[in-house]
Amino acid sequence: MNATEAAALLKAPYLSVRLAPMTSINNPHPTLSIRVSLDEPANWSYGIIENSRYALFFVRQASDGRAQAEMLSHGLGGKGGFRKTTVATPEKALAKIQEWIDARQVSF
Repeated sequence: MNATEAAALLKAPYLSVRLAPMTSINNPHPTLSIRVSLDEPANWSYGIIENSRYALFFVRQASDGRAQAEMLSHGLGGKGGFRKTTVATPEKALAKIQEWIDARQVSF
């Protein structure tokens, strides 16, 4: 899965999806780096994403096709609530991230 395909599956006020070149001989699949903000960029203090309600996720695909989604950091004041998860496909990992986004947008 590439960054454009992943971005098409996610909806948030701000979204940045990139391929992180974290590959190895044992796992040549690239890692998706997903930066999300629940606030519009115009509302960020000093224009810095870390001054918003943001989260940074990585989605890694294993050689067997399964995918692992993990939240690396967030700016939600202890209300991150995303557990590392392993699912059957990268699409299902992105669906889990979208569920997290949807739950946070209505709770704030």
